[in-house]
Amino acid sequence: MNKLSIRTITFKYVSALGLLAILALSSYFILQENIQSQEKSAAIINVSGRQRMLSQRIALKAHQLLSAQDSIRQNKLRSELVHAIDLMSTSHNSLINGNAEIGLPGNPSKTVKSMLFSSLLSLDSKVKDYLKYANKIVESSNADVLTRNKDVHYLSEKSNQILIGLDSLVKQYQLESELSIAWLQRLELLIAVSFLGVLLMLALFVFRPMTSRIKEEANELKKAEEYSRTIMELSADGIIIINSEGIIVSYNQAAAIMFGYNESQVRGSRINMLVPEADCYDHNKFLSDYQNKCAASSQCPEREIEGLRQDDTTIPLAMSVSEISHESKQLFICSLRDMTERKKMEDQLKKTAITDVLTGLLNRRGFFTLSEKHCKLAQRNKQLMLLIYVDLDGMKIINDKYGHKEGDRAIIDTANILKSSFRESDIIARIGGDEFVVLLTENSDEDIEHIVTKSVMGNLKQHNTIDENRYALSLSLGIAHFDPCHSSSLEVILTEADKSMYENKKKRKVGRN
Repeated sequence: MNKLSIRTITFKYVSALGLLAILALSSYFILQENIQSQEKSAAIINVSGRQRMLSQRIALKAHQLLSAQDSIRQNKLRSELVHAIDLMSTSHNSLINGNAEIGLPGNPSKTVKSMLFSSLLSLDSKVKDYLKYANKIVESSNADVLTRNKDVHYLSEKSNQILIGLDSLVKQYQLESELSIAWLQRLELLIAVSFLGVLLMLALFVFRPMTSRIKEEANELKKAEEYSRTIMELSADGIIIINSEGIIVSYNQAAAIMFGYNESQVRGSRINMLVPEADCYDHNKFLSDYQNKCAASSQCPEREIEGLRQDDTTIPLAMSVSEISHESKQLFICSLRDMTERKKMEDQLKKTAITDVLTGLLNRRGFFTLSEKHCKLAQRNKQLMLLIYVDLDGMKIINDKYGHKEGDRAIIDTANILKSSFRESDIIARIGGDEFVVLLTENSDEDIEHIVTKSVMGNLKQHNTIDENRYALSLSLGIAHFDPCHSSSLEVILTEADKSMYENKKKRKVGRN
């Protein structure tokens, strides 16, 4: 999902939430207004009922005062009448001017004002006249019976008119309250419809696109994971994914072929199960160093390791490690390449570099590489060794008379004679065209020179008795000793053996090729 889409959906979502909040607040205020309207109507009905009661009480008390004979009774009735007059006066003022304490409105409608003050009903003037005459009765003396009788009859007549006016006023307040409540109910219905409309808009223009986009992204992510898994499975390299604790999380088919385990057998196990026990410490140290050093720069040099197969055999591998973050977890991808063929090739190249192609013996480089190691070992162990220099006589004559192919055969035959004459522990090499050397690494016999000469010459004589051979081979030998007590180099000893061989040729009157 691109940034523009996210911003657009976010704007729509926030706008819709803001509108919903406004509608919710409006609904709350409408509810409060409805409650206040109900309370106001109830307060008006309550006060009107009190006015009805007080007007009747005033008329009753005035009539009782008129008929009272003793002064104590008159004073008591006068006091009750005064109290009723005060209550009615206060209630009337509350109806006219409002009273917040008891919930009466202070701004009556035009119709209510007309009922209170117009000449048709003029409830205000009737109540005031009613109270005026009631006060006259209170203020009159007990002796003024005729005046009081007249005022009492007036109160009785006016009381009915006030009751009728109060009933009309209550009906009007009830009507206005019902109209106000009906309007508020319509407004509340409109808000509810708007609320549902906003929810519908949220569903259509926010949640639906968002859900659709989430599904698309989930499908894309699933396809990407399947694609990555396919690439991982098709990779010729073994791929093992581990967590920061070295636990195997994933493992591809190439790795299964390398190690002989399927994925279910290794998942959840430590990667150490795929490493020889002797290499576990170095491997764990490498992973630890990678997490601390290489992971920061995302650079990790490839290293060669030994892998441990299910059958306990080892396999040479080249491993490279890279780090990824998945679902806030640190994972490491170990890419493994089978080095078996490469190792074989390297071994072959090494062997070729130190082996004589024609005879299969060591060449000059191979002879010096291996012999120098044995010389150092012999010096440490104070061990004597014998170096024999062998030269094939008449090589030029064989090449000139029988051809170079036959000359190669003569060299091969000489190599085979030497192989059959010496032990496997002895080092045999071809160091020149027709020159060979042998280093006897174990020289324990005092008459070793005679034994060696007899062995070589015996095998040579046996070879020359073969009827198929078109010519007889002749070898010249020279012998030199390696003494660990003297620090002579291998080159010096080889030179001494060469001189001894040349002296042997001179005695036998055989020319050097």
